[in-house]
Amino acid sequence: MLATIPSATSDGIDVMAVPGSVRNGAAIGTNQLLAEGCAPVRDVDDVTTALGLTEATTAARSAPNVMAEPDNPVLCAIDDGPTSIDEIVARSGLTAAEVAAEIARLELDGLVCADGARVRRT
Repeated sequence: MLATIPSATSDGIDVMAVPGSVRNGAAIGTNQLLAEGCAPVRDVDDVTTALGLTEATTAARSAPNVMAEPDNPVLCAIDDGPTSIDEIVARSGLTAAEVAAEIARLELDGLVCADGARVRRT
């Protein structure tokens, strides 16, 4: 069951929220909604289940899913927005060469996008 947030109660709107990194100030609102009882949106299946739909579209199912590698130290080190290579190295505990190799692999898998010195999840 979806949580009804006080600001949406008057309209009877069910609310879901996408979790964000605790290091990203832009995620404060969505993380607060989750703390207040909103259902989390981790992937398209969460939304389709909440809507009572049984299957997601083929296109949505073929989209890259960061949750596919939840223990990957490089993915865990990337914020919700662009993250510098230096931050990823510091957070992951890997060497710069290891991070560069992993970012290249993750790019090939369609999980991240690099634009020079910054990386973001796709």
